[in-house]
Amino acid sequence: MSILLVVLLAMHVCARDSLNIDLPIEERIYRGENAGEHEFPTQVIFFSDFTRATITNCGGTILNEWFILTAAHCVNDTRQFPWQAQVNVGSANISEGRKMFVRKFIVHEEYTGITNDIALIKLAEPLVLDGVTVKAAILPEQDEEPASTKAIVIGTGFTDAYGSSATILQKMETKLTECHRPMLYSDAKILCVIEGSQKGLCHGDSGSPLFVDGKVVGELHGLFPTFCFKRISKIAYTKVSSYRSWIDLKMKTE
Repeated sequence: MSILLVVLLAMHVCARDSLNIDLPIEERIYRGENAGEHEFPTQVIFFSDFTRATITNCGGTILNEWFILTAAHCVNDTRQFPWQAQVNVGSANISEGRKMFVRKFIVHEEYTGITNDIALIKLAEPLVLDGVTVKAAILPEQDEEPASTKAIVIGTGFTDAYGSSATILQKMETKLTECHRPMLYSDAKILCVIEGSQKGLCHGDSGSPLFVDGKVVGELHGLFPTFCFKRISKIAYTKVSSYRSWIDLKMKTE
């Protein structure tokens, strides 16, 4: 057996053990609650191909009339084709709201597929921020720590282990917890939340926000793309406050 294979097997076992992954698909189905129609006016739903706009790719957060915050892994593969992408704003229902086209994607320069999983979407035309149906999010300052461990996560990803996507924005109460260092490859720019029994996050939820005291403190990381099909006690979010200066710079210069 090659040295490389041994290393890969060891990494797999380490990740499995640290995450308590031991249940088959049928024993872990993830469901949240329907959000109110305008309960989260800062949220957008991202589609990488507007011709297939019933299939949710990721979520995102409105920063201002031009920019959306999301995960780098959500847009990295389609970054050269922004004209195919679309975001839905102004409604918790994925078939309603206003459809907005994309001008460009700005992926973090040091995104590795694991670390620095953060990106911006620049829209082709500006949003109308009415403060009720469409609203800019509040972000923490650079390196600001969350004021509480009580948190809310939202998204429109799969609602079960068989690939049924949500048609209405889902929400779930959770709390922040200490991250597993082996899981995160010692990446300090991460926040983690605890998943409850029979609840959790899934495909299509990536890029969606983590709220603490009304602030968007995280966006769902792509570290484990199959997390919804296993028993995983902790889920990783990119820590927004670690990137606040980068976000501000890109919104001024792009």
